[in-house]
Amino acid sequence: MKLMVGQLRPSKGEVKVLGERAFGNRPLMRRIGYCPEHEGTYEDLTGLELVTALNRLHGIAPAEAKKRAEDMLVKLDLADAMHRRLGEYSKGMRQRAKLAQAMAHDPEVIFLDEPTTGLHIDDVRVLIGVLDKLVDAGHTVVVIEHHMDVVKRADWVIDMGPEAGPNGGEIVAMGRPEDVARVERSHTARYLRAALAET
Repeated sequence: MKLMVGQLRPSKGEVKVLGERAFGNRPLMRRIGYCPEHEGTYEDLTGLELVTALNRLHGIAPAEAKKRAEDMLVKLDLADAMHRRLGEYSKGMRQRAKLAQAMAHDPEVIFLDEPTTGLHIDDVRVLIGVLDKLVDAGHTVVVIEHHMDVVKRADWVIDMGPEAGPNGGEIVAMGRPEDVARVERSHTARYLRAALAET
């Protein structure tokens, strides 16, 4: 994930996003959104202040930055909490605030690293609804995820599980969720089959 959002230099080859080199490409950063799995938040800021500030860093004018922040926080069920300090948020609320800051500047591609971590099942449903709307609006969403309710709704799944060999990082299975679910070598397939059976 850090390679794709330009935070790490590839040891060999090149990573491109939207047709551009990812590493060290500042203009590209305005076209993508990123929600890391573990990232500290500024606890003295309110949710609205945090997301507005990130929008400003993406070059959005003050009034529009605030409006987009408000709209995204409402979509993520943080309307009643947007004026509260992040230090008062629960773990799930903090995760949703992180998602808001990754998505509020309307990026073309959104990278989410384990976005359901710490979320209650109702929060996961809200997240899935937001992701569906983003995809319907033409955004590309790239997710690293263990929650099968999210994985089974993906258009395309790449399984790079620990069974990929001594060094890991090799693709075990790739395709639509139902295709990956049929790959016996994939540990993910077992859980994906169960999730698809519940659909």
